[in-house]
Amino acid sequence: MVKLHKKRKMSKAANKIISDTKQSGSRKDCRTKRRAAEAAVQGTNDSSVLSKASMAALGYFPDNFVQYFAGKACRRAPLINRGYYVRSKAVDTVIRSFLAITEDKSLRQVLSLGAGFDSTYFRLKAEGLLNGVTMFEVDFPAVVRRKVKLVASSVELSCCLSSALPNDLSLTQRFVCLQTMDYKLLGMDLCQLQDLEKLLSELGLDFSLPTLVLSECVLTYVAADSSSQLIAWTARVFPNAVFCLYEQIQPGDAFGAIMEAHFVQLGSPLRTLHHFPSKEAQRMRFLEQGWQRAECMDMNQFYLNLPFDERQRVDRLEPFDEYEEWHLKCLHYFILVASKGDLCQEEILPIPTALQYSENGCRFAAQILRPCSVRGEACPSLGHASCCLAPGLVLTLGGFGVHANRHGRLTVVRLLKRDECKAGWEALVVEVNTIGRSWGGSMFPSLTPVRRGEALLFGGRHAPGRPREAVYHVSLEPGSSLVPQVTLKELMLSGPKPEPRWRHAAVMINLWGLQFLIIHGGKCSTETVLDDCHFLNISSFSWTKMSVRGPKPQGRHSHTASVWGACMVIAGGLGADDLPLACVHCMSASQSYGSAELGEVTWSRLLLKPPLLPRYSHTAHVLGSRLVLIGGVGIHTPSLPPVATICLRSGNTFEFTLDTGTFVKPPMLHGHDSVLDDRDRSRIMILGGGGNCFSFGTHFNPHAMLLELTHLNDV
Repeated sequence: MVKLHKKRKMSKAANKIISDTKQSGSRKDCRTKRRAAEAAVQGTNDSSVLSKASMAALGYFPDNFVQYFAGKACRRAPLINRGYYVRSKAVDTVIRSFLAITEDKSLRQVLSLGAGFDSTYFRLKAEGLLNGVTMFEVDFPAVVRRKVKLVASSVELSCCLSSALPNDLSLTQRFVCLQTMDYKLLGMDLCQLQDLEKLLSELGLDFSLPTLVLSECVLTYVAADSSSQLIAWTARVFPNAVFCLYEQIQPGDAFGAIMEAHFVQLGSPLRTLHHFPSKEAQRMRFLEQGWQRAECMDMNQFYLNLPFDERQRVDRLEPFDEYEEWHLKCLHYFILVASKGDLCQEEILPIPTALQYSENGCRFAAQILRPCSVRGEACPSLGHASCCLAPGLVLTLGGFGVHANRHGRLTVVRLLKRDECKAGWEALVVEVNTIGRSWGGSMFPSLTPVRRGEALLFGGRHAPGRPREAVYHVSLEPGSSLVPQVTLKELMLSGPKPEPRWRHAAVMINLWGLQFLIIHGGKCSTETVLDDCHFLNISSFSWTKMSVRGPKPQGRHSHTASVWGACMVIAGGLGADDLPLACVHCMSASQSYGSAELGEVTWSRLLLKPPLLPRYSHTAHVLGSRLVLIGGVGIHTPSLPPVATICLRSGNTFEFTLDTGTFVKPPMLHGHDSVLDDRDRSRIMILGGGGNCFSFGTHFNPHAMLLELTHLNDV
């Protein structure tokens, strides 16, 4: 019994040692994971400062100091430059507003949380705007130490400081990395609120002074409870303050899912995104945590509120053609300004220009979207053109996509062939025979069927500002081994040719017994939008002048053109003021005056009831007397209904939700093309789609999709 008792005691001791070892190992694992997470968040700072330096170097935003923090020159894509421009512009607007409304105060403060390598202090100091202002920055100790070294090693930066770099860092040496009369950096974890308050006070922060608190893409990396506690802490300790927050929202759509997955992959997940997914949720969050007033706008609202000449200046800085991703990025980022005390009465954010639209209250049963069975290489792409050349044969060419494991402008021609033996389609890359100038691929062209086995390829671009001039006749030839061959023959056309363009709309229509290719709108090298209309007589291959009456639709691109009887119907598009459009216009032909003379065409606008939600980059088809719009991008609402119908006789509009339950990730319904199923016109095949989603990488819909319009007769 004694031996057994001793054995049992030894077992308990051993178990305690093992348990302590496991706990110690667990603590080490937690510390390792925490450090890895902190390193990942710090990595977003390094990427961000490179992007800010890129857009500053190109003249988007005046900042002569950010280059010294970037360490190297790096030119980002135009979309990223624009994204960081609007971010910098928005935060700078808030800072300047705060400094202006507190100008009569002798002392003021700016507290930047998670400041990283932000250059705001140096930029504003050089402008002479920091008289009576002390700026405090808080970030991880490792980030602050790196920043101090960069400041100390740069003559341009250190010259801005109000006093020399101190040699003695005895004051809270564990945390403080730099302190001058008006610029103080503190390296510590933002979640340690008691230490944060104590150390900021020791550094000289006076909680009674008017204070601006800044947080750019910082709190979203902190757990929701901890970030809300920090917001509540700022509301408690600052009686007269403004809080400026710039972060992400809208995780529920395709772009939001890509955005969220990107940060997860980086190891720095957006921890508050689903807790506060909308502007209103963010606004209420601040009010509930003790702030007295909170205003919020997304970046589309902010950008459109800028003066038109400023937006024109930005447009001229470099070629740009990523409108969809630009508007989606701006829809998923917001700036919020909360205030309390005396500062509640001040307008810090500009009052946004109202986006004129009426919310269409009609939401009908979900149309079904499911993957379409396709064997072979699907070549996922965006900005391409497709058409049904013959029953069971769909031709797709152009665009930007993936072929042979390489991303780029696609020069291959793809054919979808219905598999008669099996349910579904077979994807083929077909041989191309070019007669005339080499085609070489293009983005945003139009491909319009003429007759069975023939189409016309018009427009498109190599790169922004480099449009295609040639017009090609596209035909299917028998080829070999049961795989058709495609011939692209450059056409020699007579008459006054239109300006080379892309993002236009095109239809083939019969007028006065003659076939015409009608080209409408688009954009060109010299104009952001075009409002002209051109007629190509197919029998003589000549551009023909037409007499046009009625109110001409405003200029636009990325709209649709469809045929309804003898009418051309255009819908939506992006206008000159960078606003999506909701209007529908019809062009109809009058009777001809004689056999040798053509008649005239007349524009009319369809009165929509209720008004349609504005959109562009969608596709459209006419089913009976209904115009069906599929997908697109809008900025007036957080989510655009993916399917809309317009009765072309009455103008009645209906919006439909979409059942995408068979997809792992929500599909992107922009940059796509679509064709009617030649066997069942209630089914529409959607091909491609996607975009270069800001700095999150290029993403494509991985496969073709089939939209089943099952409820149109119910409305």
